[in-house]
Amino acid sequence: MKFDKAVATREFEWKIHNFRRDIVLPMKEDRYLASRKITIVLGNNETKWSLRFYVKSKEISLLLRLDDAECRDFKARFSCFIPEKAINYSRKLPVNDFSEKHALYYENTISRLRLINLEELFDDPTNYFIEYDTLTVKIKIELISGFKLQDNECLECTSSTRDFFFQFRKLFEDKIFTDFTIICSDGKEIQTHRCILATNSPVLSAMLQTQMTESKNGKMKVDDIKGEVMEEILKFMYTQDDTSLSLVRLKDIYYGAEKYQIAKLKEKCISYMVEFMNVKNVLHYLMLAEFYNDNYLILRCVMFINAHHQEVRKNKCWDKLSKNQLDIIKEFMKENESNVQLYESTL
Repeated sequence: MKFDKAVATREFEWKIHNFRRDIVLPMKEDRYLASRKITIVLGNNETKWSLRFYVKSKEISLLLRLDDAECRDFKARFSCFIPEKAINYSRKLPVNDFSEKHALYYENTISRLRLINLEELFDDPTNYFIEYDTLTVKIKIELISGFKLQDNECLECTSSTRDFFFQFRKLFEDKIFTDFTIICSDGKEIQTHRCILATNSPVLSAMLQTQMTESKNGKMKVDDIKGEVMEEILKFMYTQDDTSLSLVRLKDIYYGAEKYQIAKLKEKCISYMVEFMNVKNVLHYLMLAEFYNDNYLILRCVMFINAHHQEVRKNKCWDKLSKNQLDIIKEFMKENESNVQLYESTL
């Protein structure tokens, strides 16, 4: 079923109580407050969304997240404003693409909106955005055209689906009927199943279907991935569950996903890198993205650097950036004229 040029809109109000006491002051880096889920129906299709509220570097940001969908081919945008006695403080984002080729955005961040600066919110006596320590934000989400239902496809994880993946997790952890061994760089040996490797990785599938030594002996030596990292990669292959991925080992997991062309795992790694990006790790992520020519991750890194340039510039890794990486940052910042002079003064 296809809906051409169809539009669905949902407006709602989000009241954040005890705003200064419980939210702004105690909120730490990389923490967020999540709204309730909002359902938007278009025809026979249903999508579920939520908003995440961040306080970071003295700025308040809202992030729109797609949590569930029965379809994949559509575009969306959101806008919001803070009602105030004298004015309506408004912000609006451009349309974001949710088509199949942009599947990276699924279940993860799709749009981040800088809402207001903390000084504007609290220190300006002419503003009355907060009443009785309650911040009210009004949000409008729009789904725009190209809404296409995929055959027999639903992103909702039912109880039977969870049970199914639980059994596969048990299969991995209990080493039931394993028929292949991976020997990692630190000497750790992990028992696994050929069928799982082949269905998740085209690289491993090709290897297992040929007369290579690894396929014949039922063993594969991996000289560049440690056992703890390989276990996380394999666990994802069995369960498709990203909630237990280690943030500390994200770069190494990304490397493994890239090496063995595990597309879904790579997407999950990127989404976590973007979500938990900070002044300490952004340059490491930029180097990784540039090495693998990952344009989306490069863009998100330079956007972050552009927004936090003075803090990032103090990172000791700054001096390790290549000329090409510095040129990438400079080119992006040139699009924002106010930042050009700042950038050139630090070179």
